Amino acid sequence: MRKSTLIVKKIMISLLALILIASPLLVPSNAHAAPGDPMFVSVSSQSDSSLALDREGRIWAWGRNNEGQYGNGTTASSTMPKKIEVMGSGGSPVTFQKVKAGFGNSAALDDADHLWMTGSDYNERLGNDSAGSSLFWEKNLVSDAGTDVTFTDLVVMRTASLALDSNGTLWVWGVKSPTAPIDVPVKYPVYDGGVPVEFETIEGNEEGALALDSNKRLWRLIDVDFIPLKFPETSAVEFQSIASGSGIGAGTSLFLALDAAGNIWTWGGDTEGELGDGAGDTGPTYIPAKLTVVDSGTPVIFTQISAGLKHALALDTNGNMWAWGNNTEGQLGNIGAVKSEVPVKIPLEDDSGTPLQLTSVSAGYGESFGLDAGGQIWSWGRGQNIPKKMRVAPAVSLSVSNLSPGYLQPITLTADVTGDFDNPTGTVVFKDGGDVLGSKSLTGGTAQLTGITLSPGAHQLTAYYEGDGVYLELASVNVTVTAAANPAKAITSFSFATPAATGTVNEASRTISVTV
Repeated sequence: MRKSTLIVKKIMISLLALILIASPLLVPSNAHAAPGDPMFVSVSSQSDSSLALDREGRIWAWGRNNEGQYGNGTTASSTMPKKIEVMGSGGSPVTFQKVKAGFGNSAALDDADHLWMTGSDYNERLGNDSAGSSLFWEKNLVSDAGTDVTFTDLVVMRTASLALDSNGTLWVWGVKSPTAPIDVPVKYPVYDGGVPVEFETIEGNEEGALALDSNKRLWRLIDVDFIPLKFPETSAVEFQSIASGSGIGAGTSLFLALDAAGNIWTWGGDTEGELGDGAGDTGPTYIPAKLTVVDSGTPVIFTQISAGLKHALALDTNGNMWAWGNNTEGQLGNIGAVKSEVPVKIPLEDDSGTPLQLTSVSAGYGESFGLDAGGQIWSWGRGQNIPKKMRVAPAVSLSVSNLSPGYLQPITLTADVTGDFDNPTGTVVFKDGGDVLGSKSLTGGTAQLTGITLSPGAHQLTAYYEGDGVYLELASVNVTVTAAANPAKAITSFSFATPAATGTVNEASRTISVTV
């Protein structure tokens, strides 16, 4: 009997060990961060439209929406991040792992590695078999010889869209075939010396796209024309990341690459000093050149790069931001509106003068964005060179304990403020029209004002939330409360013979006027 018990114990211990070892593999692939973790995890901006992905895998959009780039069924734009609800075929919310802003359209990969797109179908860049433009996010199921294709990366541009499948193979659509644009995603194997190339990542913007292969080598995919080509000039250099910018208006697209040692390489247009080489506008270059950047005599090692409309941003190993190129809108940061033809370290501060450090940066069109350690989005440019925190809208509601209180009967006002992230904090001001009834601090998203009495008649009550570091200020909708009149016989006027006096009573304002 004892021997059997020992055998059972050994089996149980073995099973427990197996569960502990396998438990990381059992976590669902679509699991996202828990509340309290960074709010947003990525920002993508192109052609005045911006998208962000939050910690729950939800898409947020702001900026231009004239062609349905948000995918929320409208063409109404927003200056602040707006949450976009994307529903699957079964009516359940879809969560995403990657989202990219395009040139009048947008693309995303869901947690099942499937492709979604919305917006303009110009040049067949939605890849929906010529079904046309869409104001809603639509899934594009792609198959290869009857097998479902899953993707790991994607880009959307002015006339083309590209994606990498789970095998590192390139898929293209929107680009021109010999006669017309390709209207569905088509696999496009690329070879290097007769050997199929496996790509790890792709980046694109407007009319330029780059890629890194599994050997960390640099490829040009599109520079106006779609001609995949490995750069022979950098064949001995390993790279860790790439960035593609824009030259729209006048000039060639801007390209950046970050090598394994943390050095930045640039090529493309240079009309605004965006190459960062300090040589002035010597015309476009098509060969990557390494920049030499020093800080107090010490070579700078970079960790992240981003390219926008003729300007570039980068972060170094100390968390400092560097910027160069066009600065007519203040998109380089706290250095006025003067362009820089070499990378300049930017002393970032918020509008209160507090030093600001970012964990990632994203260059847009005349504007720039960054994420801080808490995952909050900061923006600058568009005429403002001081970074400003981009807050999101909460929901504010007001409930009243009694909508028809008796004469001078006290009532209780309760405001509930909710948001898509952590509980809102701060103060709620309760108002009767333009008159302030009182204010209370939020506790767990709720504020309550008790013992309020109203004069007879109708009142329009609101709860005004003053906002906090995450959420915008916002007022609730009006709640109409009608208070009863004095049930006793109302005295509206009076007179006395001795001493001679007359008077009136105003019950609404609770005042008495006497004339002697």
